[in-house]
Amino acid sequence: MTFTSQPKCATSGFTLIEVVCAATLLVLFVSAIFTVNQKVLASLKAQKETLTATQTFQERIEQLRCSAFSGSNIFDINWLKDNIYNANTQSIGTLASSPVETITLSIYPPDGSTSSQLTRTNGTVNIDSTNASMLSATLVRVDLQLTWTSSNGRSRLRRTSTVFGTGYIP
Repeated sequence: MTFTSQPKCATSGFTLIEVVCAATLLVLFVSAIFTVNQKVLASLKAQKETLTATQTFQERIEQLRCSAFSGSNIFDINWLKDNIYNANTQSIGTLASSPVETITLSIYPPDGSTSSQLTRTNGTVNIDSTNASMLSATLVRVDLQLTWTSSNGRSRLRRTSTVFGTGYIP
């Protein structure tokens, strides 16, 4: 009597546990990618706001330099209110919400006198303090500050300083 063996079916597959483990790993991997993507986008948005603030400073300083070169008295806080800070810069409109610009003028080197300061909020310019002796100064330190609330609700602040001197050469 001869026995013939029947060929075994070559069936193979995955068990339910293997499929569940693979699906779990896939979900974890995809969720990690989305989390990293969200953090990168938030970081990029914050960097864009910082760059906008820097651009705003550059525009304001350029306005001051051009005015000083043309013979205007940029040490007069009232003149700054009426001629420089009466309008937005081109780049400030892209900040998330109501930026506050502050400019402070101080005699340089410091002599202990008070400084002149103005603040611009939502298009309204307010003179916070005035120093009449600023008009006769030869060197003035200009401090620019910009505060705003970023898109994620965090309060942001950016500052810069420069020194201007009188000495218009026609």
